[in-house]
Amino acid sequence: MSFFKKNKKSLETKKPRVSEEHGAAIFIVLLLTISISLIIILGFTTPMIREFQNARNNLNTTQAYYASEAGNEDAYYRIKNNMNVSSFEQIAVNGATSSVSVITDAGSGITTISSSSSVNSRVRKVETKVSKSVYSVDLQQNAVFTGEGGLSLTGNAKVEGVSTEKGNVYSNGPIIGGTITGDAVSASRSVEDPGAQSTVCNSDVLVGKTSAQEDYAQSFVPTVTEKLSNVSLYIKMTGNASASVRIVEDNISPSNQPKTVATSSTDISNVGTAYAWINVSFASLPVLTAGTKYWIVVDADGNFNNKYFTWCKDSSNSYANGSPSYNNDWDDGSWTDTTGDMTFKTYFGLGLGKIQGVIVGRDAKANTISGSTIARDAYYQTITGGAVGGNFYPGSPDPVPLQSPIQDSEIDTWKADALEGGTMSGFTATTSPSTDLGPKRINGNLTVANEKTLTVYGTIHVTGNIIIDNGGVIKCADAFGVNGCIVIADGTITISNNADAKGAFGFPTSFILLVSTKVGDTAINLSNNANAAVLYAPYAEISLSNNVSVAAAMGYKVNVGNNAEITYQSGLNTLNFTPTTEVGGGDVWTINSWNETE
Repeated sequence: MSFFKKNKKSLETKKPRVSEEHGAAIFIVLLLTISISLIIILGFTTPMIREFQNARNNLNTTQAYYASEAGNEDAYYRIKNNMNVSSFEQIAVNGATSSVSVITDAGSGITTISSSSSVNSRVRKVETKVSKSVYSVDLQQNAVFTGEGGLSLTGNAKVEGVSTEKGNVYSNGPIIGGTITGDAVSASRSVEDPGAQSTVCNSDVLVGKTSAQEDYAQSFVPTVTEKLSNVSLYIKMTGNASASVRIVEDNISPSNQPKTVATSSTDISNVGTAYAWINVSFASLPVLTAGTKYWIVVDADGNFNNKYFTWCKDSSNSYANGSPSYNNDWDDGSWTDTTGDMTFKTYFGLGLGKIQGVIVGRDAKANTISGSTIARDAYYQTITGGAVGGNFYPGSPDPVPLQSPIQDSEIDTWKADALEGGTMSGFTATTSPSTDLGPKRINGNLTVANEKTLTVYGTIHVTGNIIIDNGGVIKCADAFGVNGCIVIADGTITISNNADAKGAFGFPTSFILLVSTKVGDTAINLSNNANAAVLYAPYAEISLSNNVSVAAAMGYKVNVGNNAEITYQSGLNTLNFTPTTEVGGGDVWTINSWNETE
């Protein structure tokens, strides 16, 4: 019994120790559970906090960007609409501040708008470069550029340069007469028609020796419809013979009077005693029709035993589309057909370049140069008469035709610019001393006369004629600055009797560009002490006479006479024109570049 009691006491004594151990285990489990729970919670909440911070940063940087962009656009809006804009200003935008600077480079005319904004240390910067819309015309240092109509200078007319400028001429046609202080270049475009030629030479035909065979002809059929630029004959000469060459329609046989479509610009006379190909060019270039028969007629000056031509012939008749014929007088009596084919070649295009009777202050380049005084070098295929102060370069390649400095698509754009300012029916500036106009399309005529002044504030398009007369003045507004303005007529432009057309005052690179798109005879006519800046008539003649002075002329044909001058000035190499300036309804601006710098 005592033993039992003793052990019971022992058991009772150990019971609390088991309870303590059990509590510690529970605490450890609980601690582990809490730790794991915290880890799990942190695992979920940390990315959420990070995303929240990123979202907040993105919001700040987006707000900074739009604030910076808003300041940039505000400055550009003010510039475009001719509102006051400071070189530096700050703009409040939805709780953010945009700092904007505006700097204009005087040389290039480019305005740089820089804006910056910071929201909670998030900085965004934007830079935009803008400039007024500018149309450029590259004259390539030429005071005169012509199409195939060429340049004619008569009555002490001249083309010259000011100071270091040369006063060059580039013509896709002939250059005749007068003085050119710079280079003179006459281009050629002449393509051989291999289907209208005979080149075999195996027998001789005497032309202009006997009365029966005083004139000789060869028929041919061109394979292209194009202007006949020249023909080439394989001939030689005995004595001092002379003849003209004609192209006539196919009514030469048997007794009809032939109709001439072209005559040689000069008689053929500079021919050697040995056979050679002699080029013959024409005073005007006829358009021949493919598949139609024509005749080359050599019209000798007479019949002489001691001076005549020998035209080589192919007796085998290898050219199937033609034949020879002869007569004692090309336009009288009957022609006699014969066998074989005369040797000839035909060429089509703008014709052979020619400089004739010109005083050239620098170099001269053309297929044919005749009777000209050239201060420096001469580049040519044929040269006769005159004098050359520098080197001779025979056999030089012909200069190639150049494209017009102004394209039709550009003129269409300028007309659209004028239309942006609205339309009106006719305009006459004869009452108020000074009138402002442009941009504008005028349906009808524009007249400025009696010492009145029209100031151009934007491109003007006149569907009729432009008349500037009796001391009238048309000029670019001074606000155009270094750039020029444009006036276009669908009809004729006439400036006469001390009238003037000029650029912005005080800016030597500002010129007024007068354009006529008229097709036909004379498109621009200046006379009687009139003055103008730059003229352009792509489809017709520009006529300058009686002490007229202009800066540059570009046209299908340019005719200068009676002491008129074309004086090339500094600043004409590349002409810049803007469609409008502020008074005429707001400048036209172009965004050159945009980028985010930070």
